[in-house]
Amino acid sequence: MPRHNFGLLSSQEFEELVRDLLQSEWNTTLEAFKSGRDLERPKIEKLAPTRYVLTTSVGLTPGNKDDIVEALQPFVRGPADILGADDLEGLLSRHPQIERIHYKLWLANTEVLERVLHNAEACQTEFEVDRIRRKLPLFVQSDALPRAAELLDTGRIVVISGPPGIGKTTLAEILLYKHLERAYEPVVIQADIVEGKRLYKASARQVFYYDDFLGQLFLGDRPDYLGRNQDLALVDFVEMVRRSSHSRFILTTRQHILSSALRLSERIAHSTLLDHNCVLELADYTRGQRGLILYNHLYFSELPQPYKDAVLENDFYLTIIKHLHYNPRLIEWLSAYGRLRGVTPGEYRRHITQMLDSPDTIRSHAFARQLSEAGREVLYCFFSLGEWVETAELGLAFDALRQQQSPGLDSHPTPAGLFHNSLQELDGAFLTYGSDHASPLTPAVREFLATVMSANAASAISVLAAAVRFSQIVNLWRLAQARPDSALRAVMSRDHAILAEHTARLLRVPALRWQTRCASKFSSTTATGSFGAASFGGISPQRRSKPSQWTTAARVWDSDSPLGAEQAHRVRYSSVKARRVSSLSEEGAMSLLPSQ
Repeated sequence: MPRHNFGLLSSQEFEELVRDLLQSEWNTTLEAFKSGRDLERPKIEKLAPTRYVLTTSVGLTPGNKDDIVEALQPFVRGPADILGADDLEGLLSRHPQIERIHYKLWLANTEVLERVLHNAEACQTEFEVDRIRRKLPLFVQSDALPRAAELLDTGRIVVISGPPGIGKTTLAEILLYKHLERAYEPVVIQADIVEGKRLYKASARQVFYYDDFLGQLFLGDRPDYLGRNQDLALVDFVEMVRRSSHSRFILTTRQHILSSALRLSERIAHSTLLDHNCVLELADYTRGQRGLILYNHLYFSELPQPYKDAVLENDFYLTIIKHLHYNPRLIEWLSAYGRLRGVTPGEYRRHITQMLDSPDTIRSHAFARQLSEAGREVLYCFFSLGEWVETAELGLAFDALRQQQSPGLDSHPTPAGLFHNSLQELDGAFLTYGSDHASPLTPAVREFLATVMSANAASAISVLAAAVRFSQIVNLWRLAQARPDSALRAVMSRDHAILAEHTARLLRVPALRWQTRCASKFSSTTATGSFGAASFGGISPQRRSKPSQWTTAARVWDSDSPLGAEQAHRVRYSSVKARRVSSLSEEGAMSLLPSQ
C-alpha cells in the first residue's frame, strides 16, 4: 500500500521532491530549471540529452515501463530510468530526511494520517481533521513553522500573532495536526478558558488550542471580563500548562489585539505570554514561498487553463508576489473561479492588478458573495452607529436587529459566539477591532457601506426599526439627505411615519449614553451607563442629587441624538411623560431630526 499521496503536491512541488530524491540517491547536484510543460518526443530530440530519466506520481507496471522505454529510445537507457510511484516510495524509504524537508508530504503520509484519525476518534475531538486534509494541497511551509514548533517544544506554549490573513490559523492547525500524530489528546477551546480547565488532566498528553483567544476574552460583548478575572484565569492556565510534564498550549491572536490586551491588563502584560510569542509576518515568506503559495492556489483551483496561462505569461506572477499588498488571503480570493463572473481570461491580469492596487474593490465581491448574513448585519449596524464604535454597542445593535428580523427569536436565541465569529469574519477585510471598539479598515469602507445602505433601502429600514440608539436614526437620516436620488431617501420621504414611530420608541427606552469627546474619537465613561429620554421627566430619587450629569448628557445630544441641546433641556425641564411621547405626531418626530 502506498505510504504517500503524491496527488497533494503541485507539479512544482513534485519536481522539487524528485530533484531532492535523485540528488541524494546519485550523490550529485542537479540543476533546477523554471517549471514548464512536460517534454514531448520532439522536444527531447531537440534537447538531445545523453540520459533522460522520467518520473511520474502514478503507479507503473513492468509493461508500462517497457512501452515508455521503447517510445523514448535512445535517450532512456532502460526501465531503471523510468520511476513510478512505487519507485519514489522506495527512494523515500532510503532517504527519510527528504520527507522531513518536504513537510507537506509528511503530513499526507498514510501512516501519519491513520494515527491522526485514530487519535481524533479516540478522543472524540471536535477538531476537524478532514478540514485540514482539504487544506493540505495549498499549504506552504514558511520560516515561522520551525520557530513556532521550537517554542512549543521547549516552553510548551506558543502564541501565534500577526495581521489578518497572514496564515496564523493554518500554522496553528498544522502544529495541532502534528501533535495528534504524536498521540496527544486535542482540546479545542471554543469560548472560555474554563473549558480548558475543566478538561485538563495532569497526567495526560494533551494539546490545547485556543484560536483568537484575546478576541474571545477582551471583546466589548464581554464587558465584565475584568470583573470576572478572565485575564487572571488565562494567565493561571498558561502557567499550569507551562509547569506540566506533558501538556502543550497553542494560541492565536491578531497583533493589534495583543497590543491592546497588554495595555488593558497588567496581568497579561506581566505574564510570560510574550516569552512564547511567535509573530507571523509577510517577511516570514521568502519570495519563493510566496510564489509557491500562488502556484498552489492556481494549480489546485477550478480556474480554466487560459486563466492560469495569463498569470504565467511574461512572468506576470512576479508582479503579484512582489506587490506591496500581497497576502495569502488575497491570493485565495484572486484564484477562486466563482469570483470571476464576467472576467474573461484576457481581462484576468487587469482584474488582478486592480485588486492588488485597490484591495477595496474586493469588498464588493466579498460582501455580496462571501459574507455570511450575520456578517452583513454587523456591517449595517456598524455604519448606523458611526465611524468608531464600541464593540459592546455594536453587539447590542446586532442582537436587536436579529430579533427584529426574526420575531420568534426569543424562543430561539442568537447562537453563542455568533457576534464574535462575525467580527472575525470581517476583520482585515472590512473592519479592524480591538478589545473595546471597532473601526473601518480604511476610509473607503465607510463610503462603500454608505453606497450599499443608500441603495438597499430595505436593509436600512430594518436597522432603523431595530435601532437601540438615537445615533442610528440620525446617521441613516443624514445618509438619506446626503443622497437625494437614493432608494433610502425615496422611502423616508414617502413614509414619515417610519421616523416618527421609531423616534418615539427610543424616547421611551434607554437610548442614550453619556459620552465625552477625545480627539476625533469617543470614549465612554463607566459612571452613567444608558438612559432614556423619558427618564428626564421622571428622575429617580437617587439621580436627583446629580443634575449636572443630566446637563452634561444634554450637551452631547446635539451630536448623538436627533434632539438638539435646547430640545434636550426642554425635555428635561418640562417633564415629558411617556404618554405624551407615545402620541408624538409625525411632524413632531420630524422636528426632532437635525436639518442639513
